[in-house]
Amino acid sequence: MADLYKYPPGQWGMLAKQWRRALKSDNKSERTITTYLYAVRILGEWASEQAEPIEPSGIAPGDIREFIGGLIDTTSAANAHTNYRALRTFFRWLVEDEEEIDRSPMDRTKAP
Repeated sequence: MADLYKYPPGQWGMLAKQWRRALKSDNKSERTITTYLYAVRILGEWASEQAEPIEPSGIAPGDIREFIGGLIDTTSAANAHTNYRALRTFFRWLVEDEEEIDRSPMDRTKAP
């Protein structure tokens, strides 16, 4: 079966695909998987569009704050909060399960 999800470019997309498999094996619902992957996709797209593209291993708390602030400005605080929670889970997975990064950039940020 073809993969029906849209992924961000580069390293973001590769990690998102791996995370989807992990979420599926953890028996997460399709709705949860979709919500989580959407958050990674829009962050990955945003990070890739910066003047100096930001890789997952190089994203900083200030980048997260800027991204979430932009979501609040363009959508709503509730939407930004949903995406923030999904990204917190993603970065925790990168630290604890994959050991891709040493510390989550979400650790030093607050939810909207």
